[in-house]
Amino acid sequence: MVTSQRILSLLSLLESRSVWSGAELAARLGVTERTLRRDIVRLRGLGYRIDSVQGVGGGYRLASGRVLPPLVLDEEEAIAVAACLEGSDGGTLLGQAARRALGKLRKMLPTALRAKVAAVDEAVQALPSNTPALDWNLLLTLAQAGQAHRLVRFGYQRRDGQAGERTVEPGRIVTAGGCWYLLAFDRGRGDWRTFRLDRMSEVSALTFEFQPRPMPDADHALRGDDGQRWRHYAAVRFGCDVGRLTSSISASHCVVLASAADEVTVQVGADDWDVLAWYLMRVSYELDVGFEVVEWELLDPEGLVFALRRWGGRVASSLSSAGPNLEDAPAIRSEPTFGGQ
Repeated sequence: MVTSQRILSLLSLLESRSVWSGAELAARLGVTERTLRRDIVRLRGLGYRIDSVQGVGGGYRLASGRVLPPLVLDEEEAIAVAACLEGSDGGTLLGQAARRALGKLRKMLPTALRAKVAAVDEAVQALPSNTPALDWNLLLTLAQAGQAHRLVRFGYQRRDGQAGERTVEPGRIVTAGGCWYLLAFDRGRGDWRTFRLDRMSEVSALTFEFQPRPMPDADHALRGDDGQRWRHYAAVRFGCDVGRLTSSISASHCVVLASAADEVTVQVGADDWDVLAWYLMRVSYELDVGFEVVEWELLDPEGLVFALRRWGGRVASSLSSAGPNLEDAPAIRSEPTFGGQ
């Protein structure tokens, strides 16, 4: 390994762990400890603060300094970062910041690696989404308040339109289904709650501190004790194994209720029945399997079953006006059935 490559490999190793012993570094680089010490001196000459840690478990440590040193990424890391940045939604503030960061990353890369990253850039296209816009200042305020154990106060509009003020102990920020949520202990209600960040207003971190308390599982808290994360819910049985289904439906959109070798029942939800109906039909088509609605909300006359029938009527109407040769067209591969309540 030539000296320049070895120096970069040494720097990458130092960044990956808090402390390395001299023997470990020398073995990873395939050099003697004497050569390692010379390489450490070279890095220090380039402005990197590398401390010598004494005692048992000691060795070398890359210290954090006031000036950010050049970032060292291996090929796999650089391509992964570029793909994630390129896949961000450019219509949001965070997405715009990600695109700026990607532009800076391109300029820092070696010529050979820059060509590989450019290939990823050309292949990846992020389509505009209906993900609620997120202010990164809000994200930073909540994250810093949680880290400093400071109370947060904000105005909040619930899903039903009711608005009010909340004072919470911020816990964890969770992303699911294209939305950002704050998992926090609500002081006014004496329990853990989740709050969508795009429904918050006038957010401020207070000077009052709180004692951290045990945090519930984020996924369970997001769905709620009664599973009411979405406005509407239904149980649906698909004619395939759980592995095939979860490859098409994100875990953030369903909960597996029961599974067997050739069928799986999941709880699915959405804020709009028509959206959920279309989503289930798409999954059914992609997997080439049928599905059965086994349970739905009795109190909602415009539930999933009615939405599926509306979609079926629209499809039938479009087929009836498509032309005279429909007898030769292939049959629809799967149709929903209705059971349960």
